[in-house]
Amino acid sequence: MTLNTSKFEQRLKPVYNSLSKSELIVATYIRNNLSTVGFISAAAIGKETGVSKNTVGRLFKRLGYDGIAGLKTELQENNSLRFISPEGNDQRLENSIYKDILSREFDGIDKLNRLFSTEVWHRCVDTVFSADRVFITGFQLTRGIAEDFQRRLAIVKDNVQYLSPHDGLMSEFIETERDGESVLVLIDCLPYSQSIETICRIATRCNIKIIIVTDEFNHWADRYSDLVIPTLTNSGTFLNSYGSIGIALNILVHSVAEKDPSHTNIRLKRMMGLTQDIKLFS
Repeated sequence: MTLNTSKFEQRLKPVYNSLSKSELIVATYIRNNLSTVGFISAAAIGKETGVSKNTVGRLFKRLGYDGIAGLKTELQENNSLRFISPEGNDQRLENSIYKDILSREFDGIDKLNRLFSTEVWHRCVDTVFSADRVFITGFQLTRGIAEDFQRRLAIVKDNVQYLSPHDGLMSEFIETERDGESVLVLIDCLPYSQSIETICRIATRCNIKIIIVTDEFNHWADRYSDLVIPTLTNSGTFLNSYGSIGIALNILVHSVAEKDPSHTNIRLKRMMGLTQDIKLFS
């Protein structure tokens, strides 16, 4: 089942640009966890996001809620309206839910369609194509899609490596002292991951270019890079959708491959030869 988050978003939209950094972190956390936030306290939200309880309370006040109790009441009303329907209308309700979800997914694809004609997108493609080394990283829920992107890109390009900072102790960046250009593709949709910004600062210090693939609620990416690929992840589903992120990354691989088709074909033939004995494609 999906939650109708429109009431919270309607409250958030008018004040979004005027929120402080701490308030933005809390707002994004709540938006990404509306299905469970009604079961925890303001203090717990503060602990999860790394801000004070007072900051959480201040955000609720700015959004017009009577504390977290007001948000919980609204969520309960939302759920009742969303899921309770007259007898015999269950199928119509389900179809309506899917229609709304798909409509938001199409909005995400439409946004990508506009992005692909921009200078920023073409610079991202050129940066990945020309880099001597490409590092790719993602945390928690985005790690899987980051690892998939690394494997796909490694088929068409040399020296593509998944970066696991906590496992590898950033040893991957040691080699960047050598000649050549490195780029870090960072996939992040987490609302309060302080580690992500720390890695951006380290990459900048090591003269590594940064490409950030993120969602519509990111408020910090442009501090570290002018190569930002924004996507829409709020499709109204229980968990945010990474469909648009997957499409963007797949087309990025395709675009890099198309920059030098002959080289790509050589790599594909070599890969097929290497995998022949283990009969992956038989």
